[in-house]
Amino acid sequence: MAAKPLNIRHQVALMLATPGIKKHEIAKALKVSTRTITRIANEVAPAIEQADRKLAALQTEIHEVISIKQRARKYGELAMKAKNEAVSLASLQRIDALDGIVTEKDRIRADREQIRQPQPIFNLPRGSRVAVTLNQYQKTDTLDVVKPTSITPSKDRQ
Repeated sequence: MAAKPLNIRHQVALMLATPGIKKHEIAKALKVSTRTITRIANEVAPAIEQADRKLAALQTEIHEVISIKQRARKYGELAMKAKNEAVSLASLQRIDALDGIVTEKDRIRADREQIRQPQPIFNLPRGSRVAVTLNQYQKTDTLDVVKPTSITPSKDRQ
């Protein structure tokens, strides 16, 4: 049971990082109260701020080492001159992603990552009643075989 709160915290943190998702939508998707979402958001806020600061520092260091123009040139070289076709293809896909071109693979991945609301398997009209009968069968280890005997009509039926 201890793993479940950590799992919910992780899910809440990921959903809070997604733009456009409101706390009540997260609560509904995870089947918890909005109060729980607010509490978890307050708990993870310092960690998120620290991660944002570290990411900004890392981006600053990267820009000092290799400029955006140098990166673009390198992607172009890899896409056009790479001997390994996989490297060339990956470079082209990265360039497409930077240009905003969404491939079918990326679209499918994004669809899977979206929060899916539970949907009923079937809908019944209002006022419908459903009766469910459960039967329990016991499995036996041995099988009793009854050999048929000859059937003779009873004397009272003759």
